[in-house]
Amino acid sequence: MVQGLGRKDVYQIIQRQILHFLYRLKTPIKSIFKAEEQDYNGFTLIELMIVISILGILAGIAINFYLGYIEKARITKAILDIHSLEKEIVKYYIDWEELPDTLDDLDRESLMDPWRRPYQYQKLENIEEEDQEQGQGQGQGQGQGQGQGQGQGQGQGQGQGQGQGQGQGQGQGQEQGQGQGQGQEQGQDVGNTTFDLFSLGRDGVPSDDDIIRGDDGEYVGMASEY
Repeated sequence: MVQGLGRKDVYQIIQRQILHFLYRLKTPIKSIFKAEEQDYNGFTLIELMIVISILGILAGIAINFYLGYIEKARITKAILDIHSLEKEIVKYYIDWEELPDTLDDLDRESLMDPWRRPYQYQKLENIEEEDQEQGQGQGQGQGQGQGQGQGQGQGQGQGQGQGQGQGQGQGQGQEQGQGQGQGQEQGQDVGNTTFDLFSLGRDGVPSDDDIIRGDDGEYVGMASEY
């Protein structure tokens, strides 16, 4: 039901409008196709064909209008849900000084978008923490490698240092490339630095019809309009 009108109510309104239109249309059509001296009360075959064609056109317009109206209502509902979830996530952060790992931490795992699919959430701080841990581990490895190289000898130390530096550089490049690839697979870059929150929309896959939260909440709406 959308704004007090259900599908049954819409069909009844359309049916009354069509019957009213046919009643007003009956006299002009009969005056076109009957002779002045004839007097009859039925429809001819041509009149029936015209009426059926008009009914088909009106039905197509009404159905397209109704479906478009329903889709706009679903988009509006998804935008309101994302705003509500965003407020709950911020409140969780204020209470616990960290973002929730999943929407289950908010007891909102049962919340579905208007297309009957769960909302998508990703905590971006996890990625930053992993990058920091990798950087610390690489720094420790470099320090140990340099210390061992100096103990064994300058020549050997330089060779080992260069080999470790090249290996670490290649490893860092591969990890960064993998991280960028994973980020591209998980969703579009919409300028968030804390968390991503979106609905997959009507088609159920990442595309322009997604309802997204962008620029850390400055924008919530269709991905195609971002």
